[in-house]
Amino acid sequence: MTKFKTSLIVLATLLCVSTAFAGAADMNATEYNRHTGVYLGGTLGAGLGGVRDKTGETQGGFEGFGGNAVLGYQFNPNIGLEADFTGITTVFTSSFYTYGVMVRGILPIGNRVALYGKLGVGAITVEVCDFIFNSGQCVTQTKAAGLAGAGVSVALSKQLDLVVDYTGGFNRNNGMDGLYGVFGAGLLYHFK
Repeated sequence: MTKFKTSLIVLATLLCVSTAFAGAADMNATEYNRHTGVYLGGTLGAGLGGVRDKTGETQGGFEGFGGNAVLGYQFNPNIGLEADFTGITTVFTSSFYTYGVMVRGILPIGNRVALYGKLGVGAITVEVCDFIFNSGQCVTQTKAAGLAGAGVSVALSKQLDLVVDYTGGFNRNNGMDGLYGVFGAGLLYHFK
């Protein structure tokens, strides 16, 4: 594995594990951060992506606009499991999608604030279309990928949180390390 990919895996793992174990300590959290059960949410924001080629040169950055949708189950105040879908649309030519299953580790850090990290597996789909020279032909490629994310949530009420996070996927694609995801803001609703 490359240093780039290894670094992403280590970072996401540390986020998940540290939030899960540190959550055992009482951090002055009230019922706002004591959720269990089903949750549903989404974010909108900037699509960020990039690749590092075989020579080590990195290309990418702002790729367009995107969003993230999650449906999950929180087993206790510190651990959840969720299905994630992230989509990025660039101007005119391509789209990136990541989807899969992630474990969420949550660390309440106050009465209404919590940090979280996510780590899982899924797939990345890249669709590139050439509307000018190729009569609208599109080429689509899907590959297995690791998924990761991190963010902060602020409870607006006992069931509704404001979230700011980055969620995306990473893989090796044609000899290049790729990272695609969305940095955005949105809402998370806890049904219980």
